Amino acid sequence: MNWPETQGGFAQALSDRGGLAPAFVRSSLGGPVGARFNVYRNNVHVGLSEALSDTYPVVRALVGDEFFRGMAQVYIEHNKPVSPVLLNYGGSFAAFIATFEPAGSLPFLADVARVEWAWTRCYHAAEAPSLPVESLQSVPEDRLDDLRFDLHPSVELLQSAWPAVSIWNAHQINDPEARRRALATLSQDGQCAVMVRPVADVQVHLVDPAIRHLLQLFREGASLGKAAEVISDAGQNDLGGMLGFIFSMGAVSTLHTR
Repeated sequence: MNWPETQGGFAQALSDRGGLAPAFVRSSLGGPVGARFNVYRNNVHVGLSEALSDTYPVVRALVGDEFFRGMAQVYIEHNKPVSPVLLNYGGSFAAFIATFEPAGSLPFLADVARVEWAWTRCYHAAEAPSLPVESLQSVPEDRLDDLRFDLHPSVELLQSAWPAVSIWNAHQINDPEARRRALATLSQDGQCAVMVRPVADVQVHLVDPAIRHLLQLFREGASLGKAAEVISDAGQNDLGGMLGFIFSMGAVSTLHTR
């Protein structure tokens, strides 16, 4: 057995919680290592479960610890880490929740998970400067239509048919009674949001869908002229105000024409 096959067999054995230790694994004395391997395998699963719990505390709070552990174990069985950094583990958890039938009574749960993953990505994104809106004054008028925006690396765009961001936000309240009141008074409308970390802390902004759409256009490389056409066709005429808000969030890192 070559080294890649050995690695693959070892990883597969770690995934099979009821299986035997690989035959090629031996103790220092040369004997079987079933019990020791099971301890190691259990530690791996516990570590991954705890990583999910750390990344998705609001999801855990919504479903309870026991349900979350069971859901996490099903996810772990079919989704192994692809990075040695546990902070990167669990990016597909929201998509998994959306198809996890036992969670079907909480249709907003997957979107709450998307909010939590977006927050994690935003918090750990690269540092970069944020430009003030006055930066636009340095662009010649005849180049404005060709102007393109590089968004701050931390920008995350969210859209949900549920008040997922407000559900997440209510769970940031430490006082249980205040949290209960916040949840009890939530609107049931869908939400759009932008997350950005221009300095030290993640800022979460509930925004009009047009703001999210404009930022998505910029992220996809649309010029200011093209974005203005799309926004106008959608019935939005206050491009200046929208740009001012985007800059005030710290969502723009660089400007360029090409």
